[in-house]
Amino acid sequence: MAMRIREELETNNILLEQKVKQRTADIESINAKLERSHQNLELAHETAGIASWDWDIENQKIETSNFPQIFGYNIKNVEHYISHLHDFIHAEDLEHVKEIMREHLRGNEDRYEATFRVYHPTERWIWVHDLGRITQRDSETNRALRMVGIRRNIQNEKKAEESLKLSASVFKKAAQGIFVLDDKLNYVDVNPFYLKLIESNEDQIIGRHAFDILKSSNVDAQRINLTILRQLMSTGEFEGEVVEVLRSGREIPLWMHINGIRDSHNNITQYIGIVTDLTERKASEKRLSYLETYDTLTDLPNRTYFNNLIHSYLTESPRLLKRFAVIRINLDRFRYHNEYLTHQGGDELLKKVANRLRRNNSDAVVIARLNADDFAMILEVKENVDEITDSAKKILESFEAPFHVQNKELMLNISIGAAIYPDHGRQMDSLNNYAELALLEAKRIGGNTFRIYHSESRLSTEARINLEAEIRRAIAQNELAVYYQPKVDTKTKKVHGFEALVRWNHPERGVIPPAQFIPLAEETSLITDIGRVVLEQTCAQIKVWNDLGYQDIAVSVNIVVQQIQRGSLVEEIDCLLQKYKIKPHQLLLEITETSLMENIDEVRQVMSAFHQRNIKIALDDFGTGYSSLAYLGMYDFDIIKIDRSFVSKLGQANQNAIVRAIIAMAKAMDKKIVAEGVQTQAQYDFLSDEGCDYLQGYLIAKPMPADLATEFLEIQNIQQNNPLKMH
Repeated sequence: MAMRIREELETNNILLEQKVKQRTADIESINAKLERSHQNLELAHETAGIASWDWDIENQKIETSNFPQIFGYNIKNVEHYISHLHDFIHAEDLEHVKEIMREHLRGNEDRYEATFRVYHPTERWIWVHDLGRITQRDSETNRALRMVGIRRNIQNEKKAEESLKLSASVFKKAAQGIFVLDDKLNYVDVNPFYLKLIESNEDQIIGRHAFDILKSSNVDAQRINLTILRQLMSTGEFEGEVVEVLRSGREIPLWMHINGIRDSHNNITQYIGIVTDLTERKASEKRLSYLETYDTLTDLPNRTYFNNLIHSYLTESPRLLKRFAVIRINLDRFRYHNEYLTHQGGDELLKKVANRLRRNNSDAVVIARLNADDFAMILEVKENVDEITDSAKKILESFEAPFHVQNKELMLNISIGAAIYPDHGRQMDSLNNYAELALLEAKRIGGNTFRIYHSESRLSTEARINLEAEIRRAIAQNELAVYYQPKVDTKTKKVHGFEALVRWNHPERGVIPPAQFIPLAEETSLITDIGRVVLEQTCAQIKVWNDLGYQDIAVSVNIVVQQIQRGSLVEEIDCLLQKYKIKPHQLLLEITETSLMENIDEVRQVMSAFHQRNIKIALDDFGTGYSSLAYLGMYDFDIIKIDRSFVSKLGQANQNAIVRAIIAMAKAMDKKIVAEGVQTQAQYDFLSDEGCDYLQGYLIAKPMPADLATEFLEIQNIQQNNPLKMH
């Protein structure tokens, strides 16, 4: 019996131990699961930026989780935390948070919920969302005893929210049209500016195809739409200028940029379009074009337009005009009429002159006002030169009638000079110079008459032959001399260099300016010989200045097309540099636009050879030719030289704008700028303020012989510590 009882007890003990072990294992498994769940919860909270808090209000204790990881601090001393809330909660949010907490503690609200900024040690202030609830109250007093809650970091959400608000604000208030299309090019959203631009409201276009708002019957509009569609289908993007025709019939020029938005599979789901209205810009461009090419007083084409037209006829003849005359017209003694009438009356008289020229020369290709009282026209020569003589006589006769200005009757005479293409030349500069020489001859013999360059009354064939022989003799007997006109650096106010200008020291007639012999020289090989003389004298003078210690002086020399075409210019300059032991950067070459009109490849090769030798090249008389901008892109120039015709008109708003644009363009292309023809302090100051690098003109000094140029440098050297004064 005792044995059996003992066995049963042992059996029960074994069973009990097994149950204890099993229960212990179950508890450990449960604890492990709880721990894993706790860890997962903490990880989830940390990932989501959530921290929990448990506030024992009665005993003033707070337990927190994840506070250090998320907010950079832990709440250890409740009394310190509550008494220093202003250190933890942003001052602008503190009272609001307190009020919400009080309402919940008093039982007026089911839960406590607030959004505010809290201090963060590294990020300063971050936005959080706090959510809590009372879990235990005193049964008699209803006083809150315990409260639990969570605090979530919503800083990124706030940033995203602000970004969305900003985007929405930009979308609505942008001064550009913005639209959103689906993948079928149907409107999803548009901003107010776009609605105003296309003269529609939101209900009229949302859900409709992008091209439905346009006048579909317009063939040009359909062609534009097809271009846009093809580019979007092939590249997912379109950018370009379009002229859209609205259903109202109004045409609007637009700059449109459409981009496809792709999903993770690289499929386009939407298109974002940005549209800029070019109406005002186009109007400004037309206005600027007018100001650049028309005279605002007389509404006639100006010098730029006139020269551009000559250029086009020279480059495209004989397809346009096989033979034409360049006519120069100048009012005799206009200065006295202008003083008599005052400035306003003088302007009125010039308008009447322009109208009379228009009215009586309907056959003219163009009639232009070059400046002041200087007019010009182009006449086609169909049969013979007598046509030009007859036209000139009619112009003179038309001025026999008086002008009525300010209740005064005035008799006004004119002088006319003409040069004929191709008889007198095939270059724009030559034709203009010849016409001006003919005009000067008409002036010289008393005015109110007409002269054709090289006519019997001006320069006979015999005289031409004699002049050519005299030029040859002048070259052989060293009668040609180089004069030097200084260029001033606008930053240092010191002489940067000179331009070499040829003069003829005639034994009987004295110094002859180039306008009286260079045009004829350009028609023969003599211009190459003259160019060789100028280069030789210039390099010799640079050597003299080097020996005197002026080793930073650079001298520019004009090069003409004949020198380039003969093919020996590079070798000639190489020999001169070696002969006089001067550095290549001390010699600059100036090339006029007329030298660039032909043999483009040959000119490029020569320019490349000079650049390899560190010889800089300038584009002379920039802006006066037809294709100045084209040549800037075609050739590699180091320097741009603003023509004197622009400088002389500074003070006029449109002229100031043109010069500013030239300087800004040159700076953007990293090229230096030289302005020639500076004659007034106002011109000097304007060009200096606008960033022009070098200035040249009579205000600084006239062209001078080598000895006076050296003296000019010596005076400059003495005053090197003082800015160069302009007188």
